[in-house]
Amino acid sequence: MQFKKEEESVLPYKRSVIIEALPAICEKFNWKIETFDKRLGIIISRAGTSALSWGERITIKVKTEGRGKTKIHILSESLQVPGMATFFSLLKDRMNIKNVFKELQKTLEKNNV
Repeated sequence: MQFKKEEESVLPYKRSVIIEALPAICEKFNWKIETFDKRLGIIISRAGTSALSWGERITIKVKTEGRGKTKIHILSESLQVPGMATFFSLLKDRMNIKNVFKELQKTLEKNNV
């Protein structure tokens, strides 16, 4: 069984501003960025393993959603050895998404965008 969680939100910021903020957010959480394509609006990163988790793959897709608005879709998928999934993996997926949205909002407000 593979645990995953996804959410999306529309924010009142330009797509380019959000895309520029995402790498620093991933780095703040010590996630390794595997793919970053500004043109396509996608960033794929990987959270490392911990005592209770085999790590997660976090995919963030960003697209324009009307004038001055941007839709952000975040998918967090737990990586695990078959048969070794944990409830903690599901919690980590939820925390990853919550943390990205929270940090993104904080970053955008701090920069007065």
